[in-house]
Amino acid sequence: MHTRWLLMGCLTAGVLAAQSLKDCRAVYLQPMPESLDEFVRVELLKWGAMKVVSSEDKADCTASFGRQASRAQLKTSGTAVIPADASVEAETVRDELPAASAAFIGTRKAAALTLVHKQSSVAVWADSKADGWSWTGGARTLARKLVDQLRRDYAK
Repeated sequence: MHTRWLLMGCLTAGVLAAQSLKDCRAVYLQPMPESLDEFVRVELLKWGAMKVVSSEDKADCTASFGRQASRAQLKTSGTAVIPADASVEAETVRDELPAASAAFIGTRKAAALTLVHKQSSVAVWADSKADGWSWTGGARTLARKLVDQLRRDYAK
């Protein structure tokens, strides 16, 4: 009886311990609009506290802009229009960053980033930023602002 509680306590402690931003040592960046993922990659590599990996299998955490693209299997009897083993990919990744608000000169863009620990499926960090009113803002500025905030939160 006591060994069950001890085993359950160890398993619970393992899951709870994996819910910290510091547990994200290797990060996989999902594709993001306007190459935001590439700018975030550059900023993370400059920082050096987190390793950026090219395979989700090798990552401790996954960074995403929005929902992942999902894939659904359809079970049908099969027709000329819909084959028996059809699969549909619902793409939810945007092509452009959303506009925070518009001005007469330039457009203000916004971005949100979420880090999810793969093993526990817990969001360990999330933030959103908007760029300034300028012609030169956009993905690069947003990536820098997001990673700067990540640095500050990581240091806490």
